[in-house]
Amino acid sequence: MTDKTDRKKAAVLRVFLASPDQEHYGLEIAEAAGLKPGSIYPELAWLERVGWVTSDCDDVPGHAHRRYYKLTPAGAKAAADGAG
Repeated sequence: MTDKTDRKKAAVLRVFLASPDQEHYGLEIAEAAGLKPGSIYPELAWLERVGWVTSDCDDVPGHAHRRYYKLTPAGAKAAADGAG
């Protein structure tokens, strides 16, 4: 893992910690974290793989699919402890 990757994960986790009970979609997370939209998906996939976030797709007819991400209790603890 590189310092750049760690910084991205930390920026993404800060977005979740700002509103830990809220679901966020990718573009919203990228904008709030100050990152390019496409650059956060590997970080979100890693966070999901280690159990720090969960995700779910909305299925609204006539609406572009959005994947929503939510911080888990384990993710909140890890982020608050400064992991990333």
